[in-house]
Amino acid sequence: SDQASDKEGDAEAEAMRCGVQWLAMDAADLSNLTSASFDVALEKFTFDAMLADAKDDATDPRGCSAVRELHRVLAPSGVLISVAWGEKRRPVMLRGGGLFELDCQRLPGDARQRPLVYTCKKQGPSGGLAATRVADAILSAAAPVAPV
Repeated sequence: SDQASDKEGDAEAEAMRCGVQWLAMDAADLSNLTSASFDVALEKFTFDAMLADAKDDATDPRGCSAVRELHRVLAPSGVLISVAWGEKRRPVMLRGGGLFELDCQRLPGDARQRPLVYTCKKQGPSGGLAATRVADAILSAAAPVAPV
C-alpha cells in the first residue's frame, strides 16, 4: 500500500539523517571545522550568491578565502563539487592557485537551463587525486564542456 511505502521512506530518510549535524557557517571562515576532516564537500550555487556583486570571481577575497577553507577541511584525496552558473572566471578561482585540479561539465539538457558541475580534486604534498564515488556518480550523467 501507499501508506506502507510512505512509512518505509520516512524510516529510511530518518536513518540517513541519524548523526547528521547542520551548522550555519560562513564559507570563507570554516575555522570551527577540523582540517582534513571531509572526503567530499558539495556547494550548490553558494559561490554564485557570494560572488553576485564581485567584479572578478578569480580575485574576489571572499570567494578565494572560501576556496582555501574548503581545501583545508578536505582530506588529502578530497573532492569539492561545485554546482554553479558562473563560468567565465570561476575556474581560475576554483583552482585556487594550484590547490585543486579542475574538471568542468554541464548537466545534460538545454545548456541555457543547465548549470555547470565543477569537480575540484584536492592537490597537495600527498598527491591524492582520486575522485570519490560520489563525484563519479554525479558526473557520469553530465555532458562534457570545453576546457576552461
